[in-house]
Amino acid sequence: MTYSQNDLLFVPLGGSGEIGMNVNLYHYQDSWIMVDLGISFPDDSTPGVDVILPDLKFIAERRDKLAGLVLTHGHEDHLGAIPYLWSQIGHGLMLFKREFWMGMKMTSQCHPLRMKCFRQVVKSIA
Repeated sequence: MTYSQNDLLFVPLGGSGEIGMNVNLYHYQDSWIMVDLGISFPDDSTPGVDVILPDLKFIAERRDKLAGLVLTHGHEDHLGAIPYLWSQIGHGLMLFKREFWMGMKMTSQCHPLRMKCFRQVVKSIA
């Protein structure tokens, strides 16, 4: 993929035109922002599969240009891939989520890795 640092780009890595696995990238001025990092759900065509994860190879290769991850809301199809894929993109990554969502407490049903990830949230957006 060829682009210049000032191009405004939209790169869907999952979730566009489907239910689940929402992860979209936006590029401008040589930086990327990721919006959501969700899972998809298995159906009859994927027996024995628990979750379906997006392929992050594109952004993992550009990790030094990834400015942050914006989480739009708390559904699994928008944040469920975090505990599985955080090691590929998460070290030092700034997370952003809505102020209302910042106040929500994680329940005991949440994955322990996800809880660890959310402790790193440092910004809230109105």
